[in-house]
Amino acid sequence: VPQTYTYSVTVTIPGCSEDAADTIEIVVNPIPEILSLTSSSDSLCLGDSLFLSSSVSPLGGIYTWLPGSITVAGDLAYLPDNLGFNDFVLSYELNGCSVEDSIPVFVNPIPLLNAAATAICSGDTALLSAAADISGGNYEWYEGSLQVGTGASIEVTPTVTTDYTVVYTTPAQCVNDPTVVTVNSYEVPVITSLSNYSICPTDTLSIEALVSVSGGNYAWANDQNTDVVPNNPLIVSPDDTTLYTLEYVVDYGFGVSCSDTAQVLVNVFEVPVIDSITTSICSDIAFDITPDGSLPGNYIPSNTTYTWTYVTNTLVNGLDDNTTPSPSIVGEFINTSSVPQVVTAIVTPQSSVSGLCVGEPFSITFTVNPTPVVSVNTPVVCDSAEVTLSASVVPTGGTYSWLIDPVSISYGDTTQASIDVVTSTTTPFSLF
Repeated sequence: VPQTYTYSVTVTIPGCSEDAADTIEIVVNPIPEILSLTSSSDSLCLGDSLFLSSSVSPLGGIYTWLPGSITVAGDLAYLPDNLGFNDFVLSYELNGCSVEDSIPVFVNPIPLLNAAATAICSGDTALLSAAADISGGNYEWYEGSLQVGTGASIEVTPTVTTDYTVVYTTPAQCVNDPTVVTVNSYEVPVITSLSNYSICPTDTLSIEALVSVSGGNYAWANDQNTDVVPNNPLIVSPDDTTLYTLEYVVDYGFGVSCSDTAQVLVNVFEVPVIDSITTSICSDIAFDITPDGSLPGNYIPSNTTYTWTYVTNTLVNGLDDNTTPSPSIVGEFINTSSVPQVVTAIVTPQSSVSGLCVGEPFSITFTVNPTPVVSVNTPVVCDSAEVTLSASVVPTGGTYSWLIDPVSISYGDTTQASIDVVTSTTTPFSLF
């Protein structure tokens, strides 16, 4: 507490009968004392508030904080803006007497963060990554309020465009301002309306795909990868059963291409393949022709049927077209002339297995030989006499065969148009 001191002075002047005297009081104030100086934290992050408090004796003085302000209270709320060590000095003054003390506080930097996210097709995996300028801390990733991972990078699989927040805490427990990255999730196109088909070899098929996202690129390939076509619809006419694969790709940019793949099986039914046929027949004798599937170049499915038409030949009767499927080509021609006639049939084969596919028409060329007309002389001779038998035949050019019944005594060459015979009785002769 202050102490009061009284000082008296007496002045004696020679020759004067009285002394002069006076009194003065001096108040001596005590030096104040800062008993304690504390801070809310000796290490804080830039932007955090600092609270300083003091305890002094005696009370009632003026507090001067540097940096800070002048106050009559012993506490200070302050927002430091200098990184690193900061000395906060308190000067306490009471009755003209003052005292100082200080307290150190370390201000840590707020981390700076670079974060990125990859764009994806919906349902794919996206990479989230972040890098801080202060190492050694912890990363936490959030989707909304839900934590979805920790670490400098994580993988996520959003089905729609989604925002993610990364929070980084330094070893000094300083946290960055929340950093948001966006994973752009693009729609995956879906190929629809494709189905399998069954056709005949000569058919042309249009295969058109519908897609859920327009603007993409089409790439068709067959199962040998020998034919890649960028068209839609795809126009095909395969000879054999073929598997077609469509890849549809939508390029969204940003390095993101989303695609879908679908397949179409085109089943090609069996079809008859038959080469032309050439044959020779006799007039007025029925024919029945079944093409031979074992011949080179021929392929004839079981139970193949045939229809046919004829090229007109006025010298041949029996050229009746057939529009009813038949298991073979049948008919009977009559050559009304005396020379061989040519008849051409145009035959259309049709498979009886699945698809009932019609093959390419083939031709049958008939040579219709006329029925020969024979006349033989009928001589009257004496017993055991030699006689010449002569045959007249239309048309000419054939072969002869004489049959004698009973066997005569002797006869000549039976393969000629005329023969010499010696008979003993009346003998019948036949010529073939």
